[in-house]
Amino acid sequence: MDLEIAKVVRNDWRQLNDAASLYRVLVNGRPLPRGLRTAICDSFAVRMRNLYEFLFHDYDPNRFPDDVRAVQFVPVPTWRHDTFGVLKDAKEKADKEVNHVTTRRRALSEADRTWTVAPIVDGLKHCLLMFESATGGAFTLDDGTMPVPTKFDATFTMSST
Repeated sequence: MDLEIAKVVRNDWRQLNDAASLYRVLVNGRPLPRGLRTAICDSFAVRMRNLYEFLFHDYDPNRFPDDVRAVQFVPVPTWRHDTFGVLKDAKEKADKEVNHVTTRRRALSEADRTWTVAPIVDGLKHCLLMFESATGGAFTLDDGTMPVPTKFDATFTMSST
């Protein structure tokens, strides 16, 4: 696996964890300005979506020739059935809330704009570790430069509202 591609995947993983950790530290019982909450939640959503597409989308060289997908390195992605529902729902939420201009966005309630962090982070980590195992060491999630990702309590949520 190309070391630069591995670095990009690890960077998205790090930034996803950083966004959730930063939100938790900054909020800590205090109100945050809406713009800051939105920026942190958007960062989390974009990184989650990038990792989801890397892990779960097929490679289409005719449509997106420069995109990189896990199936280019591991032909049989065994992780695709694991935690798929939670991650698929989160990806669709990111599509509607952050990545696409939609009519649905204006009707989102506060509950719709809330991200339950632990199942997303845990699901992505599980899939990334399965990808790591399938590459036989060509990809490592922890290259020794990253702090250990924070373990998020099941009740921890982030909201852009």
